[in-house]
Amino acid sequence: MKKIYTLFLFLLLTNISIAQTSKKLLGEWVFKEAYDKKNIDEVGLLMLQTEIINKMTFNFSEDQSFYGFAMGEIVTGTWKVNNEENKVTLKTLDGSLEFEILKLTETELGLKIGLGSFLMKKIL
Repeated sequence: MKKIYTLFLFLLLTNISIAQTSKKLLGEWVFKEAYDKKNIDEVGLLMLQTEIINKMTFNFSEDQSFYGFAMGEIVTGTWKVNNEENKVTLKTLDGSLEFEILKLTETELGLKIGLGSFLMKKIL
């Protein structure tokens, strides 16, 4: 009986944790800076300034849908959080993208995307 209570408590806490992470992700986010700028060449830094910083956005909705603006195009699909791996997966018509969540507060979201790591801020 004690094992059943322990398992129930674990499942309850896991669901609460996933719900809290998902709730923090809700809303519109904009890319603000790259964490690892010193490792980016001059061409990459120029692309960051012209295509990504203050231009690339994601908007996560409560119904698990998202839309975003990336590289001059609107992107739509669904999103899902995997708390065990600390990742968020975005599914679009073109496939899936998985980002590692480095930081998540009410106003800041740090993501590892491929080889780069970025800070996003919530648009209030």
